[in-house]
Amino acid sequence: MLDPNLVTDTLDIGSDRPSPIPVVKSPISYLPIPPPRWCCLSTDVLDYPPPPSSVSPPSPLPLCSQSRCCCGSVKPERVDTTTQPFVVFGVRTAIRHEIEVAACTVCHHHLRKYGPDCGSLGIFNWNNLYGFTHELLNEYTSLFTSATVPFSAFVNSRHRAYAELLSPLPFCSTETFTHVWFTFTKLQALDSGMQCISCGKHPEIVIADGVSIAYSSSKFIQGLLPPSATSATSPINRTVTPGSSDSWKAISDRKLRKEVQGLVALPSRPTVFALSSDCIPELSSLVSFYLHLLVKSRLCVAVR
Repeated sequence: MLDPNLVTDTLDIGSDRPSPIPVVKSPISYLPIPPPRWCCLSTDVLDYPPPPSSVSPPSPLPLCSQSRCCCGSVKPERVDTTTQPFVVFGVRTAIRHEIEVAACTVCHHHLRKYGPDCGSLGIFNWNNLYGFTHELLNEYTSLFTSATVPFSAFVNSRHRAYAELLSPLPFCSTETFTHVWFTFTKLQALDSGMQCISCGKHPEIVIADGVSIAYSSSKFIQGLLPPSATSATSPINRTVTPGSSDSWKAISDRKLRKEVQGLVALPSRPTVFALSSDCIPELSSLVSFYLHLLVKSRLCVAVR
């Protein structure tokens, strides 16, 4: 039986436990996949036909001239073929099929075989053992772009749907689905065409807004840094001199600023108050105006 956690080098079935990322160099499917219709523009030109909306694949799924192995080698013209079980994960249930495969003549691995792309049938062939319908993977894209649904929540909802319809196999793990979805979207032309009118499509400098969200501990790998991180090779703009913090204040002289702060902090206004001799005339006039205000004047409001 097949393992719903999709570990390439094993065929033992297991429950939906956390599993390592499947040992797959690259998926069997590699041909371009059209984006979902709801995110296509009227000006988009697709050089490849979209998959059928309702998938009724033949059994077994046949090899073709574009079939390949996960090592990247394309099937030669003549090979000995055989069939093996193939599970397709859909939106609400898993379906058992058979798939036609052939031993790879390049990597000579007992589990790595040539397999059909299956893209024209609306199936993403992961490793000749498991496939995912385009409908399922596009469903997560739709939810993620409209409600920011995390992978774990989507996988949990699929487990419940599979249990409701008594699926012959449970849905895969969150790790597996995350890996499959990212690989699937790499084959889709999701570029919006938006670009800066001055800098073009690939500007040399990009200024990004900062966020307070931290990385998950499971993503702590060497080389993962926030966009604001600097290094010894970071460019330096030497044309900007921010200066000291005192130069940014309205009263740059620290001693004079303390005198004015002390005056405002007094519980009652004194009749006489002398500022430093180097006080600017405008500030001296403002202090004199403050001292001669009426006690209950509306122009004098105590603030902290």
